[in-house]
This record gives sequence, C-alpha cells and structure tokens, in this order.
Amino acid sequence: MNDWVVREWLDRDPRLRASIVVPYNEPELAVEEIERRASDHRFVQILLLSGTQARSRSATRSHRTRSLPLDKLHSAHSRPSRAQTH
Repeated sequence: MNDWVVREWLDRDPRLRASIVVPYNEPELAVEEIERRASDHRFVQILLLSGTQARSRSATRSHRTRSLPLDKLHSAHSRPSRAQTH
C-alpha cells in the first residue's frame, strides 16, 4: 500500500503528505515497513491498521499477545501514530 501511495500520489504532487500504513497485529512487518519509509519525509505519521481479518489471522498463527514497540519507533523516527480499527 505504501508503495502505491508513493507512486500514485506523493511522486505526482510535492504538496502532499501521507501516513505510513502498517499492520498492528504483525509487529515485525510493521517495524520493517517503518524502517523502510523512515527517510521519506513525505510520510508524516504512522497509521496502525487493526481489523477483523488481521486479528483472526494473527490469532491462528500465535497464541501469545504481540505488540508494537511504539515508544522506540516514535523516538527513533519522530513520527506520531494513529490507530484505526474496522
């Protein structure tokens, strides 16, 4: 999704800004994506997506609760975060 945002929106208009969209229930993938996008200052915040599909997929793969290290990510990349659930 973030690649699409860059290609279809951010590269076309320098005035635009976006959120780094990451899955809340997949902390390793979320950290990887935040690290990948951290140097692109057109991304101004982190959007954590949490939905029914993501929760059920995570629940079937792991019995333990996992969470994102948000305090470390905020300090390392100076981006606010937002959570969105559906």
